[in-house]
Amino acid sequence: MNRQLTIEELPEEPQLTAAFKRATANLLWFNDHATELEVFKRCRGRFIAISEGDLFVGASREEVERLASERHPDDFPYIRYIPLERAYRIYAYKR
Repeated sequence: MNRQLTIEELPEEPQLTAAFKRATANLLWFNDHATELEVFKRCRGRFIAISEGDLFVGASREEVERLASERHPDDFPYIRYIPLERAYRIYAYKR
């Protein structure tokens, strides 16, 4: 079965590029500060959002997203769930 595949490069959208940069900055902030804020000890079983250097903690994704957007309406927060139990994970992909 041979199907033709066309790849087309489109011009970058400035709004999308800016949102991606904000989201990346929030992820990097989390990586740099999670240990000192003891996120993995204090926030087990909860959702967190990082927005412009602020940490928001709540019971649901919607709650932390709302809190972050109320404080920083133009930002794109990094949101994640902190599992209740500590677990080691191995990420792999199959070729």
